[in-house]
Amino acid sequence: MNINEVISLFTKKYPKLLKNDEYQPPTYKCTRWLVLYGPVYDDKNFNGTFLLDVSKIFDWAFNHANKTWVSIKAEQQAKEYFPKWVQEADLNDESIIFLDKNQRDFLRQYTLKFIDDKLFKIWCPKCKKYNNSIEIKEFDNLKIGSTIFWNEEWYCINGQHLLNHEENRIEIF
Repeated sequence: MNINEVISLFTKKYPKLLKNDEYQPPTYKCTRWLVLYGPVYDDKNFNGTFLLDVSKIFDWAFNHANKTWVSIKAEQQAKEYFPKWVQEADLNDESIIFLDKNQRDFLRQYTLKFIDDKLFKIWCPKCKKYNNSIEIKEFDNLKIGSTIFWNEEWYCINGQHLLNHEENRIEIF
């Protein structure tokens, strides 16, 4: 079964789970660096600025758009538009641009992949420099019934400065 067959079955069986807002693509040109996390988005627990390197995500963007689907129409449209947008990016332009809400929503799910594949750099405000590596620590793992809780912190590799704190939770039904 391919992705289009899955989408068709899902939309017929669960039409009320679909959200039908239309996506409005950005009117500005993509540059080399996209802000995925940081103070510009009012991310309360994020102390640094996480930048995604567009020059390294072309293949991922095309693969992802062709092999995945979400039930939020605007987010799906953003995901489908994203490869074209990054393909037309001006990679010589080192300016940093912001993502729209729908782009950011689908990209944030892949943050750990971007970290593992070294497709980012992160600004540490204490060191006042960029790093392309971080240390991630997990702690306070707890399982209560079918719910799993844990905390995760990201640290600057230079000065061990806290860059991000997340309280995570997964409910298994």
